[in-house]
Amino acid sequence: CGIVFSWGKAGTLGLGETAHLHSPHPIKLLLRIASADNARICAVAAGGSHSLALGHTGSAYSWGSNNEGQLGQGLDAWRLRKDEGQSPLPDRVAAPPLGSA
Repeated sequence: CGIVFSWGKAGTLGLGETAHLHSPHPIKLLLRIASADNARICAVAAGGSHSLALGHTGSAYSWGSNNEGQLGQGLDAWRLRKDEGQSPLPDRVAAPPLGSA
């Protein structure tokens, strides 16, 4: 378990950046959110323009492009945002409602 770093295309890095980054930067907000949940980040997965992190307690966090709902944060909520379809900062993944499967 440890610190998550990010670099690459602006708007998908979890840093709230507006410019592309060519070197690793720690995702400090992810550390704060996970700490509030008493979780340590132990696994990370990345898609073409989105990322997910898993805390040791089972809590999940996501950021980046959400144009297909891949962040698990609710597609409709992000379509109402100015940056339409992106979550540039990490947020908790919403648990699916019981009986939705």
